[in-house]
Amino acid sequence: MRTNRISLLRMSIIPFLFLTILFSTGCSYSGLKKENLVPGENKKINIVAAEFIEYDFVKQIVKDKAEVSMLLPPGVEGHDYQASAKDILTVSKADVFFFSGTKVEPWVDKVINSNFESSVNAVDISSKINFIKSEFSDNKESIDPHIYLDLGNACTMLENILDAVCKKDPENARFYKDNANEYKEKILNLDLKIRNLIDSSKLKKIVFAGRFAGIYFVKRYFLNYISAYPTCDSKSEPDANKILEIITFVKSNKIPAIFYEETEDIKLAKAISNETGAKILKFNTIHTVDKSQFDEGVTYVSLIQENLENLKKALV
Repeated sequence: MRTNRISLLRMSIIPFLFLTILFSTGCSYSGLKKENLVPGENKKINIVAAEFIEYDFVKQIVKDKAEVSMLLPPGVEGHDYQASAKDILTVSKADVFFFSGTKVEPWVDKVINSNFESSVNAVDISSKINFIKSEFSDNKESIDPHIYLDLGNACTMLENILDAVCKKDPENARFYKDNANEYKEKILNLDLKIRNLIDSSKLKKIVFAGRFAGIYFVKRYFLNYISAYPTCDSKSEPDANKILEIITFVKSNKIPAIFYEETEDIKLAKAISNETGAKILKFNTIHTVDKSQFDEGVTYVSLIQENLENLKKALV
């Protein structure tokens, strides 16, 4: 009798165990099979932007359709930057890496050359842009890297990014194109406002009490300028004769405001202001933005808009 009960128990347990194993393995296999059938479902492309200018343009185009990071942290200047092993690793994991050319970001050379076996697509967004030789330099290789201060160049950079992103992710091409066109329209609208302001100004000349990085800007709008420094190089020293020229010019023409670059010490600007009574205004050269600006979500357009508002106060 006992033997029969044990046999019956075995008969009832074995089918139960078999069904449990069957369903548990079946569910597991079903999950794997689904992933295999739809590879990369909801996967976003990974984009790394060298500095703020590339980062902002990319974000304006892709919005939430891609993962976007900025290689140089907020507040870090790219002019004399040296790429680290960490930077190289970050770029090697990206689907696309955007930079503004080795003339603007010479440190990128090390990053690109270290990734020759990587599948990362490195895109130079300065393509089709004519660089201007540094105005005060005798060195033929010295060029001014602030190409994006010409708003026409900024539109070209935006288009270069759009082209690369659409090739990488054609499924969302229409979305990217609409966003790029919207941002381009904002840039061109600002361009028109700046042009109208300068056209209506009697004295088409601005004063830089600090380093001058606005050659692309003044050439676009046919503006004249005076700068206290011979170049925008951080190692350059102010020119004493230019300082005297600035003071004389500001006093004789009753210039209401003078400019300084956002990343520099304003001691000289303050000294000229004290001597002339002119206000000190910031001119965004958009080398970078500090952490608070980055966290607040400033954009290329908002910084150029700030330049426009300050120009209104400086031009007479």
